[in-house]
Amino acid sequence: MKRVRVHSVAGEQEGSGFLMVLVLITVMSILIAAVLALYVAQHRFIRRDAHRLQARYAAEAGVYIAMDSLQQNPSWRAVEAVVDLPEGQMSHVTVEAFGGYVLIRSVAQYRRSRCTARALIGEVPPPSFENALQQWDGESGLHLAGTTAITGNIVVGRRGVKTKTFKRQRFTGRIRGAVFNVPDLQPPYFDSRFLQTAIEEAERYLRGASDPLLSDPKALPFARRLPSENRVYVASGDLRLTTADSLLLQEPMTVMAQGDLIVEGPIPLQPGTMLLAGKTLQIGNRVTGRDGLFFGREGLEIGDTTRLSGQFFSRAYIRAAAAAYLAYPSVLYVTGERVIPGGSIVVEDGAVIDGTLIYPPMDPRPEVRRGRVRIQPAAQVRGAIFNAHETEFHGTLYGALLTRHFYFYESPTSYVNWLKDAVVNVEERPANYLLPLGFSPAPRLAVLRWDVFVEEVPRLPQNPSSLS
Repeated sequence: MKRVRVHSVAGEQEGSGFLMVLVLITVMSILIAAVLALYVAQHRFIRRDAHRLQARYAAEAGVYIAMDSLQQNPSWRAVEAVVDLPEGQMSHVTVEAFGGYVLIRSVAQYRRSRCTARALIGEVPPPSFENALQQWDGESGLHLAGTTAITGNIVVGRRGVKTKTFKRQRFTGRIRGAVFNVPDLQPPYFDSRFLQTAIEEAERYLRGASDPLLSDPKALPFARRLPSENRVYVASGDLRLTTADSLLLQEPMTVMAQGDLIVEGPIPLQPGTMLLAGKTLQIGNRVTGRDGLFFGREGLEIGDTTRLSGQFFSRAYIRAAAAAYLAYPSVLYVTGERVIPGGSIVVEDGAVIDGTLIYPPMDPRPEVRRGRVRIQPAAQVRGAIFNAHETEFHGTLYGALLTRHFYFYESPTSYVNWLKDAVVNVEERPANYLLPLGFSPAPRLAVLRWDVFVEEVPRLPQNPSSLS
């Protein structure tokens, strides 16, 4: 009986040991499988990230190749041009003007990763914009009065710069920079055709509009959209947009009114939105957004508490109200065709503009002075002012001021080529500041803003060709 029990216990021990081995093998197999699965997943993620990065590099390379073509020919445009890249890659490039800047959209694919890179392109300021102040009216010198403070070089005609007593108030300002007296000083280079084309494009939109039209929506990421692909809404008369219309403006839109167009906040505008008015465009309080394009044929008014970046065009006048803020890279451009009492570009007390104010020359030059740009005492501009006519400047400019004349009126006298109680400091201009195109016959271009979108899609068909 005892032997039977001994053999039984031994058998049970052998069975339990075998079972433990099976359990251990199973656990080890599961652990090894988990480690392998984790390794494979990690490898796939790393490979996908590498493919995405490679696709992004290719898309950005397409942008820079297109920029090189633009530097050779600033008027060059392309729709789905194919750019050959190293190692058999390619990028599909579209180039179109957007106001005073250029938009380049580049699409490249590496394996299953596709990247769309959209770049807003501006012009590196030429040497004339490295001066704090340039006045090319050769008929008289420049007179500084009051607390005027200039930091940076001053370039004027042969009559030079003089400090003056104004109504028994001595000059208490300062000049920190060299003064260059240049006989027969010529105006800086400026070709207005690029910005004029933006005006003509807005007019073309208005002439071709029918009432009302709302195109089919395109649910695309911002990087994959261009303003020419916006949905379009048209009103044959006046149009007022309020908070109730926020749903309409939740994506980039082109909104046109043959009459007045009034936008009342709070409304956020999406990047690439265009607002075009056949008469006056009024952008009311608490309207926000970036990278828009705005045109008012008979005038453009920007309300206080507005927080926008964009390009603002008019044939008549632009007025930025007190406390308005236009973020970089804003552009204010008036064509010079109409004379408006009080000034054609007016920046009121407390308004801040980061960007460029432009009033172009007219051919033939008018016999009387016209086209005043007015910067009121508590207003601030960071960037540049280019005015081929009269500038009335009493505010603060962190950047360059280039004008033919200065002017202001204080009863009972008009003061021509006087600058009083103003601050101009070119050294405080942002280092990455870029101009709209048109200030150099051979511009140096740079990327002002990137928008990038990466997705996983089937491979693009291989159909290489060269960029022409």
